[in-house]
Amino acid sequence: MQEALSISRELFGTKHLLVARCLHNLGVISIHFGHYDEAQRFLEEALAIQLEICGENQERVAISLTNLGRLHIKGSRYERARHFMDRALNIRCHLGNQLRVGRSLYFLGSLSEAESKISAAADYYNRALQTIRSYEFLPENHLYVREAVAALQRINETAKAQSTTTITTRNISMPRKRKAEDSVADMKLQRSRQGIQC
Repeated sequence: MQEALSISRELFGTKHLLVARCLHNLGVISIHFGHYDEAQRFLEEALAIQLEICGENQERVAISLTNLGRLHIKGSRYERARHFMDRALNIRCHLGNQLRVGRSLYFLGSLSEAESKISAAADYYNRALQTIRSYEFLPENHLYVREAVAALQRINETAKAQSTTTITTRNISMPRKRKAEDSVADMKLQRSRQGIQC
């Protein structure tokens, strides 16, 4: 991958989306192998190039922000993680892709879970599942649906182990009934109630 980055820089210069893609991929690989400082450097450089070339409201920017958030969760820097993940969610709300909005909600749930905020995590996971299921062409056995269901079940077990009230898991087995446009409108309403524009 380092070789691909070198070749991309040689062919296209330092400020090109292919260079940003190589940097981003190196960042994700570095996270996987536990090289967090290196991952942060790669991801931040990729993000800077993407912002300079594309501006804020692009899916590739949201992906980089999400991965920076995931990196900060691993380092227990939760406030910083939330900053990046909220930015990613706002971009995805703006773009209106329900599947990606659902993924952002899922990752905010994992952040809340890491912070031991069980009720908030359950809320994010429930919203993620509902939003992901609103995506018309996604089968029920899709990885994103399975991950959200598993997260809700895990949160419920955590709540039981802590002897707190069992978290209500809305719509775990409910079939999809809503259109994606309805879910986008609901998301905008909820975000506006929280003081966040969507």
